[in-house]
Amino acid sequence: MVSVMTDKVKFISRGEIKRLLNDGVDLSEYAIISINDTSYEYDEMINLLDGYNYASFMFADSDANDGISELQAKAILTFIGDNPGSKFLVHCFAGVSRSGAVAKFINEFYEYGDWYLEDYNGYNRRVYNKLLAAAGLSLAAYYEQLEKEDRKDA
Repeated sequence: MVSVMTDKVKFISRGEIKRLLNDGVDLSEYAIISINDTSYEYDEMINLLDGYNYASFMFADSDANDGISELQAKAILTFIGDNPGSKFLVHCFAGVSRSGAVAKFINEFYEYGDWYLEDYNGYNRRVYNKLLAAAGLSLAAYYEQLEKEDRKDA
């Protein structure tokens, strides 16, 4: 089992969050973002997460147009914004690309500093870029700002 109690932003698989919930692990300290592939999974997670602070979404792990929509990216940003300073637990089917992209965005945008997310390479870039765009940032502008901050700190 993963230790979900140490990081401000954690991303895990669907199977792992189901195990945590079925084992009675208290996840109430987390704002949970649930990313699902099918309507069955979406409905199942809504039932399992009843009583928790969560937002549930359904979009494919794809770089094509069937992936995250602009509206979904804005809804994710709204949920994140409604939970300032919270610890976040993000899940998708495999716990790799979509959840990794959302976790990476939260970590970097809100400067939580979870080191393992700063260099994470398996994240879905379309999801990450949609979140940046919904936040009013381009990837180029975002990295330009990071470079400016690094120069100030040097």
